[in-house]
Amino acid sequence: MNSVNDLHTRTSPEELHRRDEKEEEEEDLWAKMQEEARFDIEQEPILSSYYHASILCHQSLEIALANHLSFKMCNSSLPSGTLIDLFVSILNENEEIMGAVKYDLRAVKGHGLRRLLPVCFQREDGVKMRGKNRQERREEEEEEVENGEERRSNR
Repeated sequence: MNSVNDLHTRTSPEELHRRDEKEEEEEDLWAKMQEEARFDIEQEPILSSYYHASILCHQSLEIALANHLSFKMCNSSLPSGTLIDLFVSILNENEEIMGAVKYDLRAVKGHGLRRLLPVCFQREDGVKMRGKNRQERREEEEEEVENGEERRSNR
């Protein structure tokens, strides 16, 4: 009788494989974010402290998110250290929250936004604006407007 019950309670090889793939995919997401942060630092060294504080100095997405949220919500009565501990425990215990976070990150990534951070260096059409000063950006935008007007007049 024990062997019959064991058969029904054991995890199938397919289920184990799916779990391994899911864990690997989640690790890949965090590794990819760190890789992109390192790439951005190479391109824009001025952002290195931002990326180190936001992504690179954290061991996991959960810890990085807890850190980010704690700094957003802290005040003189509720220090960030207390909030970090609280958020880390909540995010580590609740797979549903982190599943939603990872789903949202993948969704944003899937819509053509190459970089998740910092959004302030992207135009509405997702084109990166790094390394260009205001005058260069203004000239490019004026050129785009002129090209658009030429295309309309040629129709």
